[in-house]
Amino acid sequence: MSKRPDENSTLRAEAEARLAGAQPPEALALSAEVMLHELQVHQIELEMQNEELRRMQLTLEESRDRYVDLYELAPVGYLTLTDTGMIAEINLTCAALLGEERQRLVQRRFSAYVASGGSDRWQRLFINVLRHGNKESCELAMQRSDGSSFDAQLDCLRKEMADGALHVRIILTDITERKQNELLLRESEERLRAIVDQVVVGIVRTDLAGHITFVNDRFCDISGYTRKELLDKQWQDLTHPEDMQNSISVYKQMMQDGQPLSFEKRYIRKNGMAVWVSISASRLSDAEGHVIGGLAVVVDISRRKLAEDALRKSSEEIADLYNHSPCGYHSLDKDGIIRQINDTELAWLGYTRDEVIGKTTAADILTPASMENFWKSYPLFIKRGFIQDLELEMVRKDGTTFTGLASATAIYGPGGHYVMSRSTILDITERKQLERRLLEYRNEMNNLLNLQVAAQTAAAIAHELNQPLLAISSYSGAARMLLQTEKPDLVKIRKAVMASEQQAQRAGKSIRELLEFLSIKEFPVEAFDLNQEILGVLDTARSEHELKFHYMLHLEAGLPQVWGNRMHVHKVLLNLLHNGIEAMQQAGVPSPSLTVTLSSAKNKGFAQVTIQDNGPGIDKVDLQHLFEPFFTTKSKGMGMGLAVSRSLIEMNGGQLWLEPQQGHGAIFHFTLPFAI
Repeated sequence: MSKRPDENSTLRAEAEARLAGAQPPEALALSAEVMLHELQVHQIELEMQNEELRRMQLTLEESRDRYVDLYELAPVGYLTLTDTGMIAEINLTCAALLGEERQRLVQRRFSAYVASGGSDRWQRLFINVLRHGNKESCELAMQRSDGSSFDAQLDCLRKEMADGALHVRIILTDITERKQNELLLRESEERLRAIVDQVVVGIVRTDLAGHITFVNDRFCDISGYTRKELLDKQWQDLTHPEDMQNSISVYKQMMQDGQPLSFEKRYIRKNGMAVWVSISASRLSDAEGHVIGGLAVVVDISRRKLAEDALRKSSEEIADLYNHSPCGYHSLDKDGIIRQINDTELAWLGYTRDEVIGKTTAADILTPASMENFWKSYPLFIKRGFIQDLELEMVRKDGTTFTGLASATAIYGPGGHYVMSRSTILDITERKQLERRLLEYRNEMNNLLNLQVAAQTAAAIAHELNQPLLAISSYSGAARMLLQTEKPDLVKIRKAVMASEQQAQRAGKSIRELLEFLSIKEFPVEAFDLNQEILGVLDTARSEHELKFHYMLHLEAGLPQVWGNRMHVHKVLLNLLHNGIEAMQQAGVPSPSLTVTLSSAKNKGFAQVTIQDNGPGIDKVDLQHLFEPFFTTKSKGMGMGLAVSRSLIEMNGGQLWLEPQQGHGAIFHFTLPFAI
């Protein structure tokens, strides 16, 4: 290796300095020694050159190793082709991509690894690079020796060698994953476009000037225009003139603030008709943050608007019906405070709405007696969830009262807890007054009828008994006169007594014949539901009496039908209920109540009805005469009710009796046979 002159002088100077330091100065004067000195200096110079060469060799080896690492282990394939297309050089990465050992690839034709579909394209590229020397790139499908394939990008460049030969150097990159991602992206974009076109909402994109740059199929349906027609328009061209000013304000605000906005407006369709739409709009920006336009999601809400309009009209009609209904309506919360009330009930009570809502309770509009009756019904109301036809005395603001017929429904919240009730009130004051007048007329007619029947019965009895009684009187008087003589004529006296006996028998026979004539021996019988009969009679009894009483029913569900005359049973039930009600009314019981129980009798062949009141009860002295005809404890009674009732029950195959008890109240029982 030759050295430049300056390097040689430097080495010699350094060599002489080393030699001078190693020998004494006086030795330099000798000529032989001068030659030796030269030799020694040259020797040292050679050693230094060898050392420099070794350092340079190490540097070259390190550089070569780095080159080998970069070339062989690069993430892409490197290869060099001769002008005939043979592989001259190839790195390990490229050999691995082609699936062969490097030794087997060298001097093989590269085109053998190009998939058949890309052979012509590869040949044109290769020839073009050799001829023109330009850098060329293309994508080809490569095929490995095992038959598998991959997508590759080839970056080709012509290289002229020192001997003048032309080679083509290629960078081969595996782009299979990229191609797959591109395919997936393209498929995703196609699916997204299909979804965008098929969604039930319209989508429209505009630039800063408001020109429409994209629409989906649904937006075309909403506007009535084709996609091509819309891409030539601005969003302002679709906006209803009456909504234009507000739309422009909203658009400017969105562009300034960047916040998404939702609003409603009208479009003018292609056919000239207006359509209501709901718009959710947002501002669009590019990658650098520059505002480029807007994007809007558009929903056709014409049907909703029509429904809202219909709902508003319906709500107004319902509110009008609610407030002007002939019935009163109100809602109470769980604490009994009025939370809602209609105009009808407010008019009845004489209050304003502000005086009632949230301030007035049920206790403020009910009399104490009605409130007590309400609380007695409350447990059943909570259990069943409703109550019907509860008569209440309601108090107006001025203190006067009226009668209301109430029905209520319970409202339950989560967990089944009672939260409120809704009640319907019907003012039945006039009806109650009419019922009282009818009751008075009915009682008067019943009294007149009873008196007429009694008079006719008495007249008939008097007619039939008049002659026998006169004869008995005459015969008795004659017998008495004969007995008063000094010598009574026993024969005549015997005849007089016998005649009196005959007349008495005649009178008895007449009475029996009259009773048989007046009684009805044949009457129709049928099977009927005693539960329903009791409910109907109870309603009749409540309507015929002014007394407000509380009642409790214990009716046995699933009880078989009974056999008898329905009218007889109706008469007995009504008579027993009337007796209890009148007894409580005359005694002035503060909280009158009746309990009616229906169950199976002990022998299971009869139904047993029990009617109990909380009146004054029955005196022990009167118990033994209670069912006798013409015996009564009432001031205006005839004493025939219980006697007739017992007779009717017995005629229908049952029994009627009174259960003695200690304290107040009376308990009557009667039985009727089952129809099966």
